[in-house]
Amino acid sequence: DSDVRERDSFWSEELQLIGSQLDNRLKWIIGGYYSDLQMKQVGVFHELALPPGVGLPNPINETVSEPQTSKAAFLQATYDFSDWVKGLSLTTGYRYTWDHKAFTDQRLQGVSPGVVCGLMYFQGPDAGQFFPGVNPAACSRTLSRNFSSPNWNVTLDWQANDKTLVYLAVRRGYKAGGF
Repeated sequence: DSDVRERDSFWSEELQLIGSQLDNRLKWIIGGYYSDLQMKQVGVFHELALPPGVGLPNPINETVSEPQTSKAAFLQATYDFSDWVKGLSLTTGYRYTWDHKAFTDQRLQGVSPGVVCGLMYFQGPDAGQFFPGVNPAACSRTLSRNFSSPNWNVTLDWQANDKTLVYLAVRRGYKAGGF
């Protein structure tokens, strides 16, 4: 049995400057990106005692928060070589991304006066010890990490006719890690 409420908000914005030069043979774009994602979950879960009939359900009150921000700067240019070979173009692009991700968890288990912090090992050789990074006084832990990486694209396109596109591409992508 559980009752979970989630509240998320997301905001993003991208600024682009677009232009062309050399009689429209060179087209370019330069810009920046920013996003802010806020996720929060509050839930009450009921853990049943095993074996059945022994003890009462054990309520777990948990709050999880996951803020994430992302920033990037990018540029891309395409040059049309149709003066030499009809339908031939070269596109190059570069983007650098900076991401920040965090995770905060608070978990209380049981009923008063027997409420315990649920962010600990309950079995095994580490039983009774808190998970790494737990603040025992608040029964919470916050994990936080920054990620960043470049991305790029180099693509040679040849539009041989209306139905045939031949291309050669080398690309590198990136996705931030998480918890």
